[in-house]
Amino acid sequence: PPDDELREALLQYAKERLPLERRLARLGKKFGYYIGMTKLKQLNQQFDIPTARKPPPLPVATAVVCDKIAQDVHKRNG
Repeated sequence: PPDDELREALLQYAKERLPLERRLARLGKKFGYYIGMTKLKQLNQQFDIPTARKPPPLPVATAVVCDKIAQDVHKRNG
């Protein structure tokens, strides 16, 4: 499949928090693209797909925390 479609599909699978095995199955079913675990990991790295273990970049994390603090009107949460 074209790179842009593949990237969008991998991002969607990451948002759904699918295990790698199910991502492989979906790629095969949707695109007819049958690859191994190593190739999937390479593609995830190439397209900068977020993983459960990789935290968001510092500016994004800071913005999320600031938004949460701003929503706490009574300043009782932390």
